[in-house]
Amino acid sequence: MKKTTTAKKAGVAKKAVARKAAAPKKVTERQAYAYLRRDKRIDIIDDERKMGNSLIINLKDGYRFNDEGEHIFGEDSALEAWESMKRVQPCGCDDCLKALGKLEAAAV
Repeated sequence: MKKTTTAKKAGVAKKAVARKAAAPKKVTERQAYAYLRRDKRIDIIDDERKMGNSLIINLKDGYRFNDEGEHIFGEDSALEAWESMKRVQPCGCDDCLKALGKLEAAAV
């Protein structure tokens, strides 16, 4: 059963069918890699998968992965790395503050 809502426009009542949110499109490996390359929080993407290793993501100064000071992580695919980027947060470790020129200001 569809839910309906009533909207008034210029004195005329009109029934509108409420739409369900569209399911997100499935992202391909190639699209995920392109999203990673455009992400401004990423400094270097080192693809070592052909050597049997992981896709290594180096984050720019000011960002961390899980723990304070963790600026690098690896995943088996670009899709996994793209999903993992949701956990990236601003970093306030001494190395990042120093690189961003904020360590001296914080010490005062």
